[in-house]
Amino acid sequence: MASPRQLPRNPAPAGTVFALTQSAITYAASGQTLNSLGYAQGGSVSFAADTATNAGGATVTVGALQSVYDASGAGPIEKYILTINIPSLGINQTYDASNTITVGNAQSTTTTGYVQITSGASAGKYLDFNITSLAWLATGSWNTTNVAPPANGNDALNEAGSASTFLLGYQTPVSAMPTTGQAIYYAGANDPNGNPVTRVSIGSFFNGNGGPNAAIAGVVTITASFAAGGGNITGTVNNTTATYLTGYNASGSAVYATQPWNNLSLTGNIAGNLISGTANVTSNPANSTSLASGASGAIKGGFYGPNADQIGLIVNLNDSKSAFVGAIGTATKSNVIILP
Repeated sequence: MASPRQLPRNPAPAGTVFALTQSAITYAASGQTLNSLGYAQGGSVSFAADTATNAGGATVTVGALQSVYDASGAGPIEKYILTINIPSLGINQTYDASNTITVGNAQSTTTTGYVQITSGASAGKYLDFNITSLAWLATGSWNTTNVAPPANGNDALNEAGSASTFLLGYQTPVSAMPTTGQAIYYAGANDPNGNPVTRVSIGSFFNGNGGPNAAIAGVVTITASFAAGGGNITGTVNNTTATYLTGYNASGSAVYATQPWNNLSLTGNIAGNLISGTANVTSNPANSTSLASGASGAIKGGFYGPNADQIGLIVNLNDSKSAFVGAIGTATKSNVIILP
């Protein structure tokens, strides 16, 4: 795995506007109640593609970088000001990404949490936004809800809104795309033989069966076979897990559980620097936080960095009741094996 010291410290100058590659869904919950531990149970959740948002697109604009020290004098803490614009929802919201912390040249992660939308068609609703830096490519997610996050830490009930994962970054120029050979891309750390062994976060499971939503992680391997003007990719997401909230202990700390989730296969075509194709489940753990056998969906994304250094993919799957939305960012170039 690439050392964090190899990542650009400030890859996006102030004023940079990134168009998001995303795939949004709408969701609406009804009939939910709180159990004795304060998390949502029962009821039902419906999902549908958010066609207006997917057609209208979205952007993230990078504001000025501020270097500050925290109350103890530690730091510097680098604060990025980000603005997310989602025209179809009337959202043009600025974030003080105060949880973006970089010491030296370390890799940084931004997680801003919910803020109330202050203007536009979605004024009064709440927006959650997060983004993780991966050098040439960043993955992230946003979520809107009509219900204020409860101050006591309980789950919100009967929410409705839109949710999406996304990619943004510096796409590989078409003229720099390889035209022969193969490259194997990994996400996560590898063992001494180059085999991926560490699960990485890949997205969120939205439960339509009355059970909990879950964060999904897995081991990602993608092989790109290049040809003049295109090529194809095949990939797997294996050893997947679903982690979900089960409640809170006596001290008020969240308690989580983890169980197996569906493994996935990925197949796609390369056109220029873009990828499109399909995703399918290849296993069925048949538990409360998994998709049914036969669940399928779509992938879209492309290559990032000056020399196809990274692959980014949006992955969506669904069955008749539940849905998965995810974003996969592969490792940096030192974790790419080039074959003749």
